[in-house]
Amino acid sequence: MDQEIRSSAQNGKLESIRLKAISKTFPGVRALNNVFMEMRAGEVISIVGQNGAGKSTLMDVLGGVIQPDSGGIFFDETPVVFASPRDSMQKGVSYIHQELTLFNNLTVAENVMFNEYAVANPLRPLDRSAINRKCAEVLEMIEPSIKPGDLLASLTVGKKQIVEICRAIVSGASVIIFDEPTSSLTLKEKEGLYDLIGRLKRSGYVIIYITHHFEEIFRIADRIYVLRDGENAGEVQVADTNTTELTKLMLGEYAARMFANGDTGPDARLGDDRPALLEVRNLSSTTGLQDIDFTLRKREVLGIWGLLGSGRTELMRALLQIDPLTDGTVQIDTAEGMVPVPREFTTHFGYVPENRREEGLFLDAPILQNTSIGRIRSFANRLGLVNRTTERSKVEKVVKDLGVKLVDIHQRVDNLSGGNQQKVVIARWLIIKPDIIILDDPTKGLDIGAKSDVYRLINELVGEGISVLLVSSDIDEILHLSDRVLVLADKQVSAVLERDQIEKTTLMEHCVGQR
Repeated sequence: MDQEIRSSAQNGKLESIRLKAISKTFPGVRALNNVFMEMRAGEVISIVGQNGAGKSTLMDVLGGVIQPDSGGIFFDETPVVFASPRDSMQKGVSYIHQELTLFNNLTVAENVMFNEYAVANPLRPLDRSAINRKCAEVLEMIEPSIKPGDLLASLTVGKKQIVEICRAIVSGASVIIFDEPTSSLTLKEKEGLYDLIGRLKRSGYVIIYITHHFEEIFRIADRIYVLRDGENAGEVQVADTNTTELTKLMLGEYAARMFANGDTGPDARLGDDRPALLEVRNLSSTTGLQDIDFTLRKREVLGIWGLLGSGRTELMRALLQIDPLTDGTVQIDTAEGMVPVPREFTTHFGYVPENRREEGLFLDAPILQNTSIGRIRSFANRLGLVNRTTERSKVEKVVKDLGVKLVDIHQRVDNLSGGNQQKVVIARWLIIKPDIIILDDPTKGLDIGAKSDVYRLINELVGEGISVLLVSSDIDEILHLSDRVLVLADKQVSAVLERDQIEKTTLMEHCVGQR
């Protein structure tokens, strides 16, 4: 069956790709410098590195999205030049993006065979039966439960991903690039993807796999190329390395900062008699939360843990009254004592949402406005005119303190890496210095280096007297950063654990209702 996958759609057989001395410079930023890689048919290559290390830029070169300033691409020792993504695709390169490029209003066959439609002769009717038949042949080999006539919108994310892979196969791809392909998949769908990649590998495809998840790399990859600051930092066989060595290659001298709490971490804060800052009593909401009770102390990181659907994000939105309450109270300590949290929550709260790109940033606006907008009134005079000098000064200081990698503060925020975009969202609240910062999965999609920066920042915030509500899908983050943990199950409180009770087994037992 593995050979059938390849022979059913691919005429030629590519044996190797070489990227030789690839360099690329954008205004003020050297994205790639003399990068070399070699990939062979029938192996899975993983490319790793911090956000901003050059992974996406390199793949954009291979995908024809951008052209290198120097260096070359060689397919089976023959130089190729890609002036556009179409050139790359016609040479057999297919890019499976993290955000799928499919059409929900079309059928599976229309998505899989889209390129056939695109080049059809407008004067000759399409042979839809032949197109459906060809699509059905590929689906039968890859995933028989998907039918050509199924509407794409009716499929799960995992099955939509399979549809995009099928499109790559029927288009005659030799090289398939996977960019963070498991970010929205269930555990079962992940296992199915790993199995499919293994079959594609055995069929002789060149597979390039980009991910921040080390467990996936060690599960499916054969070799790893490490990029750091746009340059080659190492090449290793998966069988000959481990997580520690890979981290060192990625981060260099910054490796020791991973999970580094120093004197400000949760263990150092034990024994501090901290009064209550936030009191939540009998909270219920329109999103299904029921009778939630907890207290957030001053200078504390309260971890919020639970499985998908447990109500973690819903709880954060309810606290801020983004989603209406049906019962209960949320009170915060002020100079006048405990008072209800006002509708304008920014008086006391900062909020870094889970989906930073859609809910946390103005992507087409510069870093300056994205950062200052939370406190723009404080930069204005009585006539409402903004003092741009003061605004710039404040923003420049906070982004420098956070280590945001940028050309200048007038750079559009969508040109930053994911980790630096997250820092900009956090920077907005550091200008305001609220009593409480809510971080909803703040390291989702970030590499180890960017995660380390966020961990350090959390401890610094608490050291400055700010309390943190930390929602995370990463159990290790909860273990390392939390003073206490609120465990949710079925949108109810399952447990509130003190520091000496926080263990992986205990957390999992509470979140599935076994305690």
